[in-house]
Amino acid sequence: MAFATSSDVRSGTFRGFLIAALAGLSAAAACGHSPEARPETKEDSVQAPFRGTVRVDGNPIRGADVLLLDAAGKVVAVAQTDEAGGYRLASPAGFSRGMLLARLYRPIVGARATAVTHPAETGFDFATRDTVALAGDVEAPAGVTLDFLDVSLTPRALDGVPASAAMALIAVDTGPALKASYLTEQIQQPRFAFRVVPGTWELLVNRVVEEAPTVKPSTPNLTNAELTLPDGSKPAQAFGAYRLEVRHDLHVRVRLEAIEHDGQQDLLLRGAGGGVERRAALRRRRRSSRRRAAAVRPAVREAPGAARARAPAVGDRGAEPGRR
Repeated sequence: MAFATSSDVRSGTFRGFLIAALAGLSAAAACGHSPEARPETKEDSVQAPFRGTVRVDGNPIRGADVLLLDAAGKVVAVAQTDEAGGYRLASPAGFSRGMLLARLYRPIVGARATAVTHPAETGFDFATRDTVALAGDVEAPAGVTLDFLDVSLTPRALDGVPASAAMALIAVDTGPALKASYLTEQIQQPRFAFRVVPGTWELLVNRVVEEAPTVKPSTPNLTNAELTLPDGSKPAQAFGAYRLEVRHDLHVRVRLEAIEHDGQQDLLLRGAGGGVERRAALRRRRRSSRRRAAAVRPAVREAPGAARARAPAVGDRGAEPGRR
């Protein structure tokens, strides 16, 4: 590069250098090359997407959840598979290490994770031969005719899923909210059966419906009172559910008991199995049920001066909805 000397300036040559430099800048701008840095756009903050297909026994699965977790196990992106079993997940700027987690609900219940460092084609291939059966028979109280039951499953630890991703198994999305259960399925017969990924599972069987206090339901609300394993042992409950190690095919028996309301603020459980933890869990579920009912109940206009009959306050017994 040539520099202007004092003699050039005196002779007017420097004016030529200046004109040439300005012309070069104008040409660069015309070609879209600005000497200044271009402001970052929204597209710049997202890298190329993660993408792939979720299959079971070679068949694409629609409706599976695929989550992207960072190195700390926090969910940073969520997608759901389409008709062809495919998913696409945008990678946040700066992502360098984490894992992808695929969650299945049927025909297999469970999840699998794989470590990732950068966006790439990443598929999940589940096989029925790698799962185990979790089945059970349900015994209702004497004289009670079952109309339906809710069976809820929640994994606490699964083969193929690191401990750091345990909370992501029940994450709703990228926020702090968690699902009450991984899967809740309604059955009309007193038996259930699932194919699950081996691991530690929580099982809850109940029937909880919010009824008007003055209406006597044809079928009482029910909850599991006792679970019996094939060897005859009876595991203890934790917050109304049973925690089971499911490593091989497992068939259990679940005995139900009726839930009664004492007319005031609490729930009483019939039988010897009703502990403080179970009553607290049922109260929380009933509070949730009442909130949902209030959210969808249509507004009723009251005629001026009309008296409104108020029902006594009740406790909580509604079951938190899971994925059906």
